[in-house]
Amino acid sequence: PAMNLIYGTLSAEGEDVWCSFAGQRVKLVKTALDRHPGIENYMNQKLVVGMRPGDFEDSRVVPEDPDRTITATTDVNEVLGSDTYVHFSMPEVPVMTPDIEELLADQGTDASSLGDETKFSARVSPDISVPNGSEIKLVLDTSKMHFFDPETSDRIGAEQAGTATP
Repeated sequence: PAMNLIYGTLSAEGEDVWCSFAGQRVKLVKTALDRHPGIENYMNQKLVVGMRPGDFEDSRVVPEDPDRTITATTDVNEVLGSDTYVHFSMPEVPVMTPDIEELLADQGTDASSLGDETKFSARVSPDISVPNGSEIKLVLDTSKMHFFDPETSDRIGAEQAGTATP
């Protein structure tokens, strides 16, 4: 499954850095910031936040951590053998990258056709039942979050991380 992408902002409070998106707020683990050199230049600006489905877990399965928990109402849930995929929507317009814009233009449409919600998927333990349409609390591994420049779609700090050729 693809990475979930959503617009968000980072803000520093004392030693802590928080990421806010779609009315939710999670505290970042320092390793996430360290993986994105230069991210301090993006504070309090809109950026694109990426979270993989496997970076979530149902709060009933892992130790509670209110600083890293989001709440969502599930749409449809799929049980696939050893995994359960929970699908939900977040109240934020879908991320628009140059690639997606091009694709939509080819189809003769634009961003407005995507609506004002962002679809999310989370992979959670199959040991618990998640009825469709139920409210779920998901604990996010914020050390694994990704941050992208909304203008270029490049991962923030990618060039400092030694991926660029001189």
